[in-house]
Amino acid sequence: MELEVGLKFLNRESAMLAVKNYNIRRSAEYKVVESDQSRYVCRCKQFGDRCRWMVRVAKTRSCRFWEIRKYEGPHSCLASTMSQDHAQLDSNVICQHIFPMVHADVTICVKVLQGSVESAYGYKVSYKKVWHAKQKAIARIYGDWDESYDQLRRYLSALQAFVPGTIVDLQTLPYYVGNTLDRGSVMFHQVFWSFPSCVEAFRHCKPLVSVDRTHLYGKYAGTLLMGIAQDGNNNILPVAFALVERENTDSWYFFLTNLRRHVATRPGVLLISDRHAAIKAALEREGCGWKHNVYCVRHIASNFATSFKSKEAKRHLVNAAYSKTQEQSQYYLELISSEDPVTSPQMMEWIRGLEPPKWLQHLDEGQRYGHMTTNLSECINSVLKGTKNLPVCAIVKSYYYRLNELFVMKGRQAQAQVASGQVFSQFLQKAILANLEGIPQMLVTSYDRATTKFTVDEIAAAGVQSRFRVNLRYRRCDCGYFQALHYPCAHALAACAYARLDWQEYVDLVYRVESVFRVYQMEFQPVPDEEMWPPSEGAHIRHSPLLRRTMEGRPVSTRIRNEMDDVEPGPGKRCGICRQPGHTRRHCPHASAT
Repeated sequence: MELEVGLKFLNRESAMLAVKNYNIRRSAEYKVVESDQSRYVCRCKQFGDRCRWMVRVAKTRSCRFWEIRKYEGPHSCLASTMSQDHAQLDSNVICQHIFPMVHADVTICVKVLQGSVESAYGYKVSYKKVWHAKQKAIARIYGDWDESYDQLRRYLSALQAFVPGTIVDLQTLPYYVGNTLDRGSVMFHQVFWSFPSCVEAFRHCKPLVSVDRTHLYGKYAGTLLMGIAQDGNNNILPVAFALVERENTDSWYFFLTNLRRHVATRPGVLLISDRHAAIKAALEREGCGWKHNVYCVRHIASNFATSFKSKEAKRHLVNAAYSKTQEQSQYYLELISSEDPVTSPQMMEWIRGLEPPKWLQHLDEGQRYGHMTTNLSECINSVLKGTKNLPVCAIVKSYYYRLNELFVMKGRQAQAQVASGQVFSQFLQKAILANLEGIPQMLVTSYDRATTKFTVDEIAAAGVQSRFRVNLRYRRCDCGYFQALHYPCAHALAACAYARLDWQEYVDLVYRVESVFRVYQMEFQPVPDEEMWPPSEGAHIRHSPLLRRTMEGRPVSTRIRNEMDDVEPGPGKRCGICRQPGHTRRHCPHASAT
């Protein structure tokens, strides 16, 4: 569209975008001669004898619109070279173009937006420019990045007012402008929060919580700490969150103490984490409150592989950790010690430095419920990946609404199972069926009805016989599965069948449908419109200047891949005709036959 005198715009920004779009699509550049609150005057960069293009946009007398008062065009100049970028194709123009895509999917990749801009304008703009444009689009949708820190306090206050039981611990620091203390402002430091429905739900979940961190990728850096639980149907449930400036001992101590004091209040709750030095130091600090903690085996194996390049030894280490009996664990450790005369002593010395109860399953007394990794947290990180690009207040709002949706969906599923008369969760039903299908020939050779002790012989197809002792009263079996997973193993099922006992009595209560239903029984209370929120009190909360991402270079939006990201190689590509590996459709020997 050619510009013309009398063309009106709603505001100054719309007029500027129209002028920029006009010049971008005609591969012409201009410079701004005048720009204030009442006028916007531009001329071609080659204004003079070669080109007389100019435009003057001014506010109307009624101040309702901006109007083109004078226009000389179109451009009569010619460019001497072809450039891959355009001076007027700035982040504001790009933001206007990509706004519908970001509004539809905030997780959309910057490279996809780059391709869309190139397709629309014909210019290949830099990753940094599109990233800044995306941040502006996010700010238009979810609120200003800077004001989000002060808005966060008001939203958390509204949650405490309208959702009784909401736990909030917001900490700030003095705010300085240069060397001068700003008494009207404070600087955001860290905040812990948990919703009352999550606190109530954790009482009916497995007595363990997995903790992990993830980094924020928006305009301001930061770290999100999370505590994840699991119900008796293997559903993952976030129960506590914290936003901190960076991951260190103080931030983990702040999160873990609040998690223990307000959410994981039951005695004997197990904490699963990686072996990060900050977590270890926080747990050792007085007053943390955690008496039982174990390590993620995936992180242990990754640390081991960093020091020793033996894949076989790493596999044996993982198998030793997952072993449910001391004999099996010792077997794999002996394989490591006999693998290489040079490196095996160093490997075993490294392994001895680990605390055995914190990584060997057969020594945890069943506290893990079979959870050997922090995969619960990793799953939540992948699910909530899109929210890590949002302002801090939008992050908290997103978690509230997404958890509300999760509770409604899982609560209806559990209620339907209760109505249908089911006793145990679907996960346990599948586990018991798997045990029954995998049972070889079982022979109960002796039992004591007074002490409910049984001796069960397992006879394999090859005639190999193994003997296991089962104690139903203490829910133990020599195979280790009964005490580790808290539901009967194959040998316990055989003992129950022999003595005509109900095996359901030996299943942990967490696996019952009633317990799963109670997890999601407490609903999230609705939060009214912002106009009804209580007014913000106290000094204005500002972001830390140190959290501002650098303006130089390409921003890092994903974590650095390490050894844990390596996957086993697949079978490779197959021919599209004969489906055999080693060649493609073009060189298939059967192509002529078809």
